[in-house]
Amino acid sequence: MTRAIKIENLPPLDDTSVQILRIIALKQGENDSVYVSYATIAKSLNIARGAVSSSVKRMITRGVLKAENGKLSIQDTVKLN
Repeated sequence: MTRAIKIENLPPLDDTSVQILRIIALKQGENDSVYVSYATIAKSLNIARGAVSSSVKRMITRGVLKAENGKLSIQDTVKLN
């Protein structure tokens, strides 16, 4: 199963945010939300954990991501078979 993000609803994102979304989407799979540690994302992208935290918070504020019960989900996704 693959997820696609509806790009017409997506605000402009920097390269780091796009990479973070890719990692979350890969981890999310068939689940509606997923726990991914900022440390894991930071290590995968070779950036500081603080940069991941700032980017995720910014995407939550802009409505790209949703945080609930310690898990993240990407808003406006479509499941593809």
